[in-house]
Amino acid sequence: MKKIKEDEELIQNSNKVNNYNSIKTTQEESENETVKFLNTHHNQNDNVHQRANNNSRDISNISLGNYSVFINHQTTNFDLYKGLFFMFISCIFKSLFSILSKFCLEKKADLTSFQLLAFRTYFMVLINILIMLFYPVKVFSNEFIGRSKLIPMIIRSVLAIFSMTLLIYSLKFLHLSDVYSIYYMYPGLVMLFSYCFLKERMNFLDYTCLIACFIGAILIIKPDFIFPTPVKSHNHRLSMLGLVLISALLKAIEDIIIRDSGKDFHYLSIPFLYSCIGIVLFPLLMIIFDGGVPSFTFVEVIVVFLVALCTYLYQAFMALGLQNENAGRVSMVNYFQVAFMYISDITIFRREFTFIDFLGPLLIFGFNFINGLYKCNKRMENKAKIQMKKNLEEIQEV
Repeated sequence: MKKIKEDEELIQNSNKVNNYNSIKTTQEESENETVKFLNTHHNQNDNVHQRANNNSRDISNISLGNYSVFINHQTTNFDLYKGLFFMFISCIFKSLFSILSKFCLEKKADLTSFQLLAFRTYFMVLINILIMLFYPVKVFSNEFIGRSKLIPMIIRSVLAIFSMTLLIYSLKFLHLSDVYSIYYMYPGLVMLFSYCFLKERMNFLDYTCLIACFIGAILIIKPDFIFPTPVKSHNHRLSMLGLVLISALLKAIEDIIIRDSGKDFHYLSIPFLYSCIGIVLFPLLMIIFDGGVPSFTFVEVIVVFLVALCTYLYQAFMALGLQNENAGRVSMVNYFQVAFMYISDITIFRREFTFIDFLGPLLIFGFNFINGLYKCNKRMENKAKIQMKKNLEEIQEV
């Protein structure tokens, strides 16, 4: 009996050994298959990674250098065109500012341009006070304006006031068309300065768009030196045109300062500083050039307040546009102001319609739309490449 038990134990042990060897063999085969699979998967990843490297030249330029929008996998579709969008909104409010100002000056004969600018600034300061009371951003903090950007922003505000002053002063001696045909050279100056000082690159379509928009503005404005009229005044003509050119130059420098400051300032700091400095300078200009202080009816006060509100909003959205887009490219959107003013002249101030007038806005709207559509489409493609690169990196980590 004892021998039989020993034989049974021996058989059981033998079976355990065989089972163990069988399991071990199966595990080894499984491990070999796993290693083979991993090697194959690794080789596939290497091939994919190699393809990604082959495309790296396209991907590496997306967020640096040639592009004004920093694109990564967190970039939204709105981020791709928000700079152009904000500047377009700025153009709408600036056009409303111009229309309301023109309406106010026509309806109130005893009101001068400097008086309007001074009283507009008073209301802008009132808006500043409301912002200080209710807006969550603290005005006297680095969040509102970085210390390193305070002096440039003050300089920018002073330049903006002098630019507007020279523009308004020249209107006393020149036709409106001549003034704005020279003044709207500033988008070209912004493009030149952004290339020289900010190293921002433009492409052929950008330059084509700039030329087309300038031609469109000339067709709308019809300056006397291109479309002569029977009666013209030549008093101080060259010197006044020189003042307009200086005004355009100052405007271009303003935009470059804002763009160079990046996002080290809050967008509301632009109209805030402008009004704080203007509350000192504009009344002085009113006293020097006009002397008296006009009286206003309640309705006229409302209109002046709307002028101030539109000024505040167009400057705020202008800052947002320059913070989020190439300075040279986004400055061309400002030609929409000329087109909007033309439309208001036709619909509100009963300007006579001609085909040349229609051709001007068509060039401005058409080329800006084509250029903007092209930029957005290219950025969408670049965003897709960035997303593909991120997906490939996630696959490699697995």
